[in-house]
Amino acid sequence: MNCIGHERQKDLLKKMILSDKIPHNLLFTGPDSIGKRKIAIELVKLLNCDEGGCGKCDVCMEVEKDKHSDLLMIREEEITIEIIRDIQKKLSLTGRKKDSSKVIIIDRAHLMNYQAQACLLKTLEEPKGKALIILITEHPGILLDTILSRSWEVKFFPVADELIRKELSKRGATEKEAEVISKMSLSKPGLAFRFFEEDDFKKKWNEKEADLTKIRKNGFSERFDYVKKMSEDKREAKETLKIWAAIMRKEMIEAESESVARKRKKALEIIQKVLFLTTKTNINLKLSLERVVINL
Repeated sequence: MNCIGHERQKDLLKKMILSDKIPHNLLFTGPDSIGKRKIAIELVKLLNCDEGGCGKCDVCMEVEKDKHSDLLMIREEEITIEIIRDIQKKLSLTGRKKDSSKVIIIDRAHLMNYQAQACLLKTLEEPKGKALIILITEHPGILLDTILSRSWEVKFFPVADELIRKELSKRGATEKEAEVISKMSLSKPGLAFRFFEEDDFKKKWNEKEADLTKIRKNGFSERFDYVKKMSEDKREAKETLKIWAAIMRKEMIEAESESVARKRKKALEIIQKVLFLTTKTNINLKLSLERVVINL
């Protein structure tokens, strides 16, 4: 599988396929941006490619581009019951080949509302034909216990900074770039690669870093003014918090005193808690963001 880290998890999934004992329902858990979705896609290639997931044939390219007829990728800000019903219709259709497996990948499965989860549960309890459903989430505790109990969990963990540095070097990063990016990546390859390869993301990162520097120089009044504007767009606020979390980790690692390191660690923990709470619709985003900016 073409993905750095997670060797134990990749070996487990390969053995499942080779022994033809892959469960109907898989649950990939672990922090965001560490490669769970990438491995799910590589798994689909293994299931459908005659060359064992070569990554070069038409089938593998279709899977990579989310254009394979036996694959349905769900990645929405809110996953409703209507989306789950579409999944059920997809599973009732005949596959491309007589013995082919239909695969449903639900990324950020914790964004399913209660009705959607209850509807999905029926499908998990009574799978139709040769089908595989992969749920991907960094917050499994938000899913119904009955969904968790009917899914085979594969746990994923942050990737070693050294592996991220080596991969960045392969992609053309200088030794200094690889060192700096890996430190602030929170051990998340996806975050590191976005920063190195996507100019728009790098531009946004620099803007949010400049905002952070400015906020630290401001009093509470100016900080709360920033929060008021920030809280108007929940999705953008989450993106900002993810960037600030990465910056906090880098500053914590490079801190020249224990007091600064403790302060950055506290800020990082608060940001991570708020990011978790944003997955719940009843959060007071403005109040939570105010707590963040007070502790920057």
